Amino acid sequence: MNKKKKVNPLETKNAYITQPISQADKRSKDANIPIPSDENVERNKKWTEENQL
Repeated sequence: MNKKKKVNPLETKNAYITQPISQADKRSKDANIPIPSDENVERNKKWTEENQL
C-alpha cells in the first residue's frame, strides 16, 4: 500500500518565492478585478525585493 506524504499548504517551494499575494481590499465594478490598498502594494513590493533570487 502506497501512502502519500501530506503537503503543508503554507509551505512554498521555488515556484512562488518572488510572487507575493495581495489581499483584494476592493474590486472594480465592471470587471470584478481585485484592487489591493496602497499599504498592501508597498508591503508586497518590499517582500519581493527581499526574496529576489
